[in-house]
Amino acid sequence: MKATLCIILFVAISHGYGLSLKDDFKARNKIKAFISSQTTTVPESHLKLIPGLVRLVFHDCSGKSCDGCINKTHPFNGRVFPVVEALEPLFNDVEVNGFSIKNVMSRADFWALGSIEATKLAIRLNNERCKASELLGCKTPRMELPFKFGRKDCPTSPYYTADITPELPPAFMDNRATLRFFRKNFGFNAEETTTIMGGHSLGFTANATRIPGT
Repeated sequence: MKATLCIILFVAISHGYGLSLKDDFKARNKIKAFISSQTTTVPESHLKLIPGLVRLVFHDCSGKSCDGCINKTHPFNGRVFPVVEALEPLFNDVEVNGFSIKNVMSRADFWALGSIEATKLAIRLNNERCKASELLGCKTPRMELPFKFGRKDCPTSPYYTADITPELPPAFMDNRATLRFFRKNFGFNAEETTTIMGGHSLGFTANATRIPGT
């Protein structure tokens, strides 16, 4: 499962050319600090930033490319739209020394890097709680997720102005239909489909999907 998730995230987030180590380090630190401070408060009580970021990068890459744009009026993006809004101040922030994430990477790159750091933080928090519990086998091994820079944002990033429908499955598919959808649109096998669908349980547990996009 670990290897499968790594492959899926690599497909979604690795594309382009390099980023200076200095800017990469600064951007990562800003993102990590922001996520750590906001995981339980942004922007609604039912939505946490860690799972939101992981879902956002997949929704961003669910069309023709990872282009830093989503359709905020589409119900499939109901839970990722607030995440975009929460991240905008961080993306546009300019430090006293002039450093700004928006000057060193695209918004699509920023979301991708954020999803990597969110995944790492989720693993760390899980393992801290696992260590303090009596459950066996709940620890998740550390993951090394590569990041490459160079995605291009759509002209109106972070939102499309046209009514562009993401390539995401309807909310109420059965198992066979879901497997067919991900095989046709993303080339995923059964294990990869199960892994990516598991992202909907990150941050909370539930036995049902209540509305599209959740």
